[in-house]
Amino acid sequence: MIAVAIVAMAQAAVFAPPLGVPIRIVTERTEGDWHFRMERLVRFAREGHGYRAEVWMAGADAQGSERVGALMEAGFAGLAGRMMAFHLDGAGKVTAIDDIDAL
Repeated sequence: MIAVAIVAMAQAAVFAPPLGVPIRIVTERTEGDWHFRMERLVRFAREGHGYRAEVWMAGADAQGSERVGALMEAGFAGLAGRMMAFHLDGAGKVTAIDDIDAL
């Protein structure tokens, strides 16, 4: 009986992001002597049977050894301020990314 309830709950889980609302996502990671922080803004829109996610890299900062910090910041510098468009199916799985070669 419990297994049936668990399966029913898993099937009821639906990907339903808020539409048109910017969501701020901050990711931080610390390893050894360095700390990395990245901030993104994501906004979802309906697109056919799925969604379009527009993602902006708002900022990235690396602290620690100069070499690692410089490499991390240089890697994300090209994405700063750019909008990346992800196309998602109805379950939230990425199906395509606009202009992937340029990114």
